[in-house]
Amino acid sequence: MKRNTIKLSTLLGENITSRSSLQILCNILKSNDVIDMSDIVFISRSVADELCYFEESYNIMFVGMSDFTRKMLSLVRKNRNKPRKRQEQDSKFVVCDDIETLLSVVSSI
Repeated sequence: MKRNTIKLSTLLGENITSRSSLQILCNILKSNDVIDMSDIVFISRSVADELCYFEESYNIMFVGMSDFTRKMLSLVRKNRNKPRKRQEQDSKFVVCDDIETLLSVVSSI
């Protein structure tokens, strides 16, 4: 089966910072596509997470990755399957009707 190659920097530029920008890729992505990551300088953690989701869902392959993108994807892959531990926090809401009340609350923290 011939794989279609999509050059990500042509679609989204060299810095991809938000998960929502990947909607363009999602609209054209098909199973077994190849994502050419050459010329990509930066991807955020959320973008890496979404790319990992595409990798699992569409059986895609990444090529031409810089050290940074390779490390970011590797880090996200390792952490995706770990359960998240969230600590409960004892927080309260304070209603501030004026600036004096706000300043008083902030200064007490």
